[in-house]
Amino acid sequence: MQGADSCQGTAYSATAAEVLGLPRLLSSFLDTLPLAVVAVDAADGCVRAWNAAAERLFGWRAVEVLGHALPGGAADRTPTFERVMRAARAGVCQRRVPVGVLRRDGRLVELDLWTAPLVSRGHAAT
Repeated sequence: MQGADSCQGTAYSATAAEVLGLPRLLSSFLDTLPLAVVAVDAADGCVRAWNAAAERLFGWRAVEVLGHALPGGAADRTPTFERVMRAARAGVCQRRVPVGVLRRDGRLVELDLWTAPLVSRGHAAT
């Protein structure tokens, strides 16, 4: 993965569902969605959920990103991406924000970013 990983040393062998405390049925639902779903912890910036569509879109497997900072796709930290993340940390939902994201293979993907604050076990994620 590219960029600094402020979450290094944090080992996560749990599934995304276990990390977020999701029931198995909901976890299966998220994994079958055709849309990429990524949950990032607002406190430390670490990835807490990464579904199968995110794997296909960005090129990283969930086991490679869970518990780590966002991989190369957000490592460039564009002003738009940083603005969206600040708003998400403040609890503001963002809808259809166009951003360019780098895939693992280095190709740029233009996508619309949607955010919503989540709270699980008293722990906020964006």
